[in-house]
Amino acid sequence: MCFRGFNVCGDVKKDLFASDKHFYKVFSLYYNEDKKGAVIYIREHFNAIPMMEAKKVLFDVVNNYEEKMIKGRMAYIAEQHPELII
Repeated sequence: MCFRGFNVCGDVKKDLFASDKHFYKVFSLYYNEDKKGAVIYIREHFNAIPMMEAKKVLFDVVNNYEEKMIKGRMAYIAEQHPELII
């Protein structure tokens, strides 16, 4: 499953959450208590998604996060934000 506007493998604005590695990257920013950095990170890589919406997406996923459910959370984002799917 791929989403719009995320940096994958160093290429600018490719697929969002195209791999678990990049999904973990957002969470690692959050769990390192760099909440602002995580929001900026996700905001910059969603194409023009409003900051408040980026926060909503990030915090909704983080608040419901369980390590074993990463793919489930990706599916949840896809369900809630179909405009992001490519």
